[in-house]
Amino acid sequence: MASAAYLEPLYDAVMVAFDKLSERHADITNARARVTEAIETALADADAYSVIVGRPNTAEAIRDRINRIYDIIVSVIE
Repeated sequence: MASAAYLEPLYDAVMVAFDKLSERHADITNARARVTEAIETALADADAYSVIVGRPNTAEAIRDRINRIYDIIVSVIE
């Protein structure tokens, strides 16, 4: 089972990205399996993992994390 330390930054980034894409809720819901797969694929990459869950919670790291997740979701639903 994943630790809370791993899940918290990912969860926060996903929630903020979803909020930024709230007008695309139906698209995200319809593509949820592909969105999940794309995030899992990104987390398998060391650089992406570092951005998404491995950095400390500085303002810059949080922005980078949110932007990375946002970009992943958009790439799936567009």
